[in-house]
Amino acid sequence: MAGRTGSGGGIGGGGYSLQRGGYRPPAGRRPQAWQVVSAVCAVAMLLCNFHRSVFTALLPLCAHSLALSPGELGLAQSSMLVGYLAGQLPAGHLADEHGGDRVLLVGLALWSLATAATAGAAGLSTAPTLMLPMPGPAGPTGLGLSPALAWLLGARAAMGLASSVIMPAVSAATAQWVPRDRVAATLAAIYAFFNLGGVLGLVVAPQLALRSGWPGAFVTAAAGGVVWALLGSAAVARAGARPQLPGQQTAALLPVAQQEPTALPGAPAAPAPAGSAPQPPPAAPGPAPGADRGAAGGPSTSGRAPDAATVAATRVQVAALCWCHGVIGWGFFVLQAWIPLYLQSLGVADLASAGLLASLPWLAAALTATLAGGLADRLVRGGAWGRLAVRRAMHGVSTLGCAAAVLPLAAGVGGGVGPAALSPAVATLCLVAAVGCYGASFGGFHAYVQDVASADAGKILGLTNTASIAGGIAGNLATGWLLQAGSGYAGVFWVAAGLYVSSWLVFTALLKGEPISLAALR
Repeated sequence: MAGRTGSGGGIGGGGYSLQRGGYRPPAGRRPQAWQVVSAVCAVAMLLCNFHRSVFTALLPLCAHSLALSPGELGLAQSSMLVGYLAGQLPAGHLADEHGGDRVLLVGLALWSLATAATAGAAGLSTAPTLMLPMPGPAGPTGLGLSPALAWLLGARAAMGLASSVIMPAVSAATAQWVPRDRVAATLAAIYAFFNLGGVLGLVVAPQLALRSGWPGAFVTAAAGGVVWALLGSAAVARAGARPQLPGQQTAALLPVAQQEPTALPGAPAAPAPAGSAPQPPPAAPGPAPGADRGAAGGPSTSGRAPDAATVAATRVQVAALCWCHGVIGWGFFVLQAWIPLYLQSLGVADLASAGLLASLPWLAAALTATLAGGLADRLVRGGAWGRLAVRRAMHGVSTLGCAAAVLPLAAGVGGGVGPAALSPAVATLCLVAAVGCYGASFGGFHAYVQDVASADAGKILGLTNTASIAGGIAGNLATGWLLQAGSGYAGVFWVAAGLYVSSWLVFTALLKGEPISLAALR
């Protein structure tokens, strides 16, 4: 997809053209529309994880100021995930119907406002506690809920609900704008920015709090999100013509020479609905915007209901994608929440040191995601590997690699600090390897969804990310139970290794590159 070009004679050798309205870079050096959209999405994702980690970094200050108990802190943390879970399916629908980039930027503005609203809890810290009537075994009792906690829970739930758009919107925007042979590298770069946002928040938030207090830190952090939502919208509007959305286009709009197969190379052909026949497309002067994305996963133009075999196959594939994404969520949310506490259990008593060591795995994920995405796209373009083979290889790294990396933690951690425990340095290296392998999922699982379901990419990512969040919630509950039951972190890592292996088996056995359209399930 070419960017817009200008006219006018060049001036000098500096690489700028003099035109009415000022200097502009020559057309050949201007970024293409899909590159602009990808950059806008990448910064939005960075800001999302930045805002999340700002809350994590400032939580001790909030707890002291608002006199929150550990149980209330856990409630505040879970309220964001509840809102995040509730918005996944609506977000996917909105992203597919209205454009992933638009939905992401609206979500950015809304979750930034919710982040700023968190500061309002500080003004309610001295308000009297509300007593809510609750049934009890000996008769009605009262549950105390301070106005400050109620405000905090509402702000965190709103932040989770607004930020629920991130994965469905990025998936849809990538499917709608990015050329097929650039998908893996683009997704990897976008999620590398996401990981960097988490590290940035842990470093910047304490400095903001020192200057303006923790309420001011939330407001300052949120302001950047609102500004980028406005700037990003303007940048996309100037980038070029918008691609047609799935509901506005059909494969018939493309010349035969530009149509791509609906299944991945080397995959078995998907059964066509009974009685359907290919329709010869009319001649067209060129592809519509976004046409280079191909027709994989596009809506059926036959007008006929899918047969039972197609419906069953679609259900199996969607369920397999949900399981694989659920395992990704289990590992991601458990490691994100428990790495600092795990390192402290190994003797890293200083909170700042634990936080620094805990940030290293996510820096590794940002690096490996970028490298894995670029490698995946080069392998696909090179032709020696089929697209499905590349996705399977990358998924193998992100699952079997993670499993291998956590096995030393499971075998050597013992019950805590002691002779059998690993040293913090060795444990950190294992965690860096595990989270680094997770970065390969953007050239595997996430890119696979674009390959087989570009028309429904937002909806499918909304569905599978619901499973991912549910996996994260279950993983955190299971981790707490295993620790309380005396299994220690060894049990946590053994479970994680088994789940990673199961994800590899499911992906290899059930996902074979057939196109997926949710219309088959309607």
